[in-house]
Amino acid sequence: ARPSYVSHSGMTMESSSEQLQHLQQIATTMQREVGRHDGFVTELTMDDKGLVMVVGFGVPPCCRWAQDPVLGACEAALGIKSSLK
Repeated sequence: ARPSYVSHSGMTMESSSEQLQHLQQIATTMQREVGRHDGFVTELTMDDKGLVMVVGFGVPPCCRWAQDPVLGACEAALGIKSSLK
């Protein structure tokens, strides 16, 4: 199993409606990309350092063993980066 950490900074702890919608969009995008590459989310937190998602790759039954979990983690990270531009 390979734990990976994905973070997004630039958000404040103030909760305006626009910020919450933006945060939801970021979290949904991250979850979608992780799931697309056979990963799973173990933790999602928001603190003074920003949004942090801890994900895992290569743990049965979440993975299909069709690809290397390290490759899946890298592809998920690139997909997240591309989607959040």
